[in-house]
Amino acid sequence: MARRLKGEGIATLGEPVAFCNRRGGRWWRSIPRTSPGRARAIVSWLRRQQVSLQLTIDRDVDSEERDGVPLIAADLIEVGPAAKVTESGRNVG
Repeated sequence: MARRLKGEGIATLGEPVAFCNRRGGRWWRSIPRTSPGRARAIVSWLRRQQVSLQLTIDRDVDSEERDGVPLIAADLIEVGPAAKVTESGRNVG
């Protein structure tokens, strides 16, 4: 995703905010292989960073959750290594 944004001339965290505001709710369409869901996730993250970036994303730029599924997990989820599985089932040791 970073390469695609860079291809549009977006290199700093402040630039996607300006890009979104300039293009509105369909800002992501000019970026190759970017889906509406991915775009909403990016905007949602940027909205959470507005205070630290000292920038504001316009209201018409979409970041709503869809079908009750949050775009970004509220809590850190730690992922560990997968358990080994043998033909007879789960390998304990």
